[in-house]
Amino acid sequence: MSPDLRYVAVWTAEAGAEYYREQATWTEFAAWLQDTFSNDLRLTSLQVYSGDAEPLYSGIVHAGTGAEWATPVLPQDQFAAWSTGQFQQGNYLTAIDTCVINDQFMYTGVVRPGVGAMYMHYATDWDSFNAWVTDSFTNGLQLTAISTCSFNGSVFYSGVVSAGQGAQWLLPASSMDQFFAWYSDLFSKGFHLTELTTCVVNGELLVSGVVHEASGAQWLSGVLQSGDFAAQVSEKFQQGFHTSALAIRDLNDVNARAPKTYAVSLDSFSISNTRSRHTDTDYVAASLAVGSKPPQSKSKAMGDLNNGIYNVGFAFDPVSVRDGDALVLTYAIVNSGHSDPGLAEKTLLQASSALAAEAAAKAAAVAGAAIGTALGASIGTAAVPIIGSA
Repeated sequence: MSPDLRYVAVWTAEAGAEYYREQATWTEFAAWLQDTFSNDLRLTSLQVYSGDAEPLYSGIVHAGTGAEWATPVLPQDQFAAWSTGQFQQGNYLTAIDTCVINDQFMYTGVVRPGVGAMYMHYATDWDSFNAWVTDSFTNGLQLTAISTCSFNGSVFYSGVVSAGQGAQWLLPASSMDQFFAWYSDLFSKGFHLTELTTCVVNGELLVSGVVHEASGAQWLSGVLQSGDFAAQVSEKFQQGFHTSALAIRDLNDVNARAPKTYAVSLDSFSISNTRSRHTDTDYVAASLAVGSKPPQSKSKAMGDLNNGIYNVGFAFDPVSVRDGDALVLTYAIVNSGHSDPGLAEKTLLQASSALAAEAAAKAAAVAGAAIGTALGASIGTAAVPIIGSA
């Protein structure tokens, strides 16, 4: 499904140059960063979303000096190793963002030289995150970077705290109307938005942010499409404002929707004509695979059977299926009266499980009748035991 991107931005009075790049591969984005860095521009906002083929990056650069490093998305353990190594060299995370790829949280970030304490909290629910932020605040640490990400219809929060002082307020992911009311009230009391993040849950854009004590003019956009955002950036820049915070999310993000649960079973099969004169010695195996998860597999020795309908009673554990997931049920029935019963059933079970895993992988890459062609080619036969259009 093609992305349907939505932008939310904050503009604050600031002088100097400003440029932005959106929807770039890491190779393209890194080349842009290198070019802007050589022209004394530094990354102030970093965004990533998982596109159809690979993660895509967006960012804002402003006039600045000093060292700076950024990383493409990494799994949590690798990102932790990278950020820890940078911290040991005196470099602090100044921006982070998260996305989900293959059911795994992925992190990207920017570091610059700094001093004092710094800690990061990885993707967690609101209660755990808010407790961590509150405890950090009581210990003289303020939230300097935040990201929200949706997975299976729930919101997960990540953040960075560094040494700071003064009042701070944080709002969990809320509707745009609720967020605007919250921000407007605090702005009237002398607070500015310093961090902004969005996520999508079941097709709805939710907004979260952090405010700190500050003065001067500031503007918060509504929910914008790409063309409207570009026009607003140009207009605000001409008025003396820079994009101080930016959040971009895909309304069609498949990770943002709560999965549906299905009960799948293979109840019975029928024999129209046995291969033997009277009865066949039949074995049945079936496997259920969802996406890249390991298949569930079952097998059963049915004994000597004549023509008729026979109950199998295979009931698989309920499975959760998200938008875009491939759910594949494969089955095989073999007449094998002269083989070792234990070996026949074991071999059939292994073949059924392997077939289901292969079918799910093919179904994720192709669609419709093409599944049968792709799977047939991969196992060397055009006869594919798969339920569906194949």
